Amino acid sequence: MMSFYRNLTIRKRLVFLTILLCLFTAIASWVGYTRLIAAGEDLGMMYERGLLPIQWMNDARANVNVIRGNLLFMMLTQDEAEDNALMQDIERRRILNNENLKNYADADLDEYESKRLAETNSHLAEYRRATDEVMKLLKQNRDEEAYRLYVETAEAPLDAFNDGLVDLSAYCVKSAAEANEESERHIGAALRLLLITAIAAILIGLMTGYLTERAIVRPLSAVMDILRKIAELDVTFDSSKAWLTNYRKNEIAEMVECTIAIERAMSEFIMNILGDANRLGETAEEFSALAQEANAGVEESRAGADDVSSQMENLAAATEEITASVEEVASGAQSSAQKSTDMAAEVDQARTAGEDGVKAIGRAVASTKKAAVNAEESAKEVRVLGDRAREIQNFVA
Repeated sequence: MMSFYRNLTIRKRLVFLTILLCLFTAIASWVGYTRLIAAGEDLGMMYERGLLPIQWMNDARANVNVIRGNLLFMMLTQDEAEDNALMQDIERRRILNNENLKNYADADLDEYESKRLAETNSHLAEYRRATDEVMKLLKQNRDEEAYRLYVETAEAPLDAFNDGLVDLSAYCVKSAAEANEESERHIGAALRLLLITAIAAILIGLMTGYLTERAIVRPLSAVMDILRKIAELDVTFDSSKAWLTNYRKNEIAEMVECTIAIERAMSEFIMNILGDANRLGETAEEFSALAQEANAGVEESRAGADDVSSQMENLAAATEEITASVEEVASGAQSSAQKSTDMAAEVDQARTAGEDGVKAIGRAVASTKKAAVNAEESAKEVRVLGDRAREIQNFVA
């Protein structure tokens, strides 16, 4: 399960979480809807099979009792107008009872209710026949006979009719109570299902959050650590991050592959730098050796120049001695004087040439010294560059 969820793409994970959220929302909505429908049916049943029938039964009982009172009151009064009013009220209440009993008969009755209602209607019919005979006697002002007839023929059917209405009302109350219990069971089941759904949603949400953290946040943090190391030019392999290679065919896997590619490229780049640094160090050492050789050659040139200068000084001293000798013998002979003069002139020219040669050699020596100094400075710079290359190599290693 963990491997499957780890290798899912982020898009698929979001789709999965959305589907999961919609699923729990649909379950809660379905439970609420079905329980609402069931509660509506139970309420409808209690209203149509409980409240209304009981109202009809009680209304019918009240009407027959009023009719009974009207008949007894007619036996006591001699006022014809009042008797007519009572007769009209009796007819009106009979019509109301017919409507009440018809409404109850039109309802969805079970076998017991149908049978008991038929018995009750038969008692009502018997009661009405008896009261019709009583009313005929009352119209003839035969009140005592009417009373005895009512007691003998009407009381028993009336009591039976009322008992039937009471039984039907009690049966309706029982049906309503059963519907109420059923509704409470439905509500209890709905509450339990909603509670189970809520607990399951919380547990699955926590598990999904944990898996998401393990599958997204954790690898992202690991990749960030690797990138920070790369930014510090540390491309050594971190074995603690080897688990990143377990991801397959998702965004995390692609990011890990890119990070590995960057790490390899940086490693190759640094290795190339190391190679160039090594070659530069070797070249610097060779150049330093050449500079040392050049410095040695300069020292030799300086020594040769010193020798030439010494020889020129000796030549100048010899020339001075020759000049002195010539001056001493100048008075000896004219021809010798002339020759000595010519020789002196040649000696002066040689001396001048020697001095110019000494100056040229001095300039050559100065130039050679300057070249030696520059060579030494170049050698120092090359040594510094070689040291830095070795420092880079040691840092990367």
